[in-house]
Amino acid sequence: MLWGWLPCGLIYSMLLVAALARGPLLGAATMLSFGLGTVPAVLTSVLLGGQAWRAATARRWNLAAGSLLLVFGLLTMLAPLSRFAHH
Repeated sequence: MLWGWLPCGLIYSMLLVAALARGPLLGAATMLSFGLGTVPAVLTSVLLGGQAWRAATARRWNLAAGSLLLVFGLLTMLAPLSRFAHH
């Protein structure tokens, strides 16, 4: 839960753009525009988050994710051996 309180790289980039603005009002307008521009994505995440959580905790998805994890684990373990198969 604490991860959501950390600012992302885009915020740091926009802070730099705002700091390089011609004046404090233009910098504030830049940050306000950035904040308002992120509202649709944040609201969509909130509204769909509950549905995604319910879907992710369904037994069939857990089984599929576990199976996929096992396959990728096996492929990772076998990857060094494939180097010898080509020679």
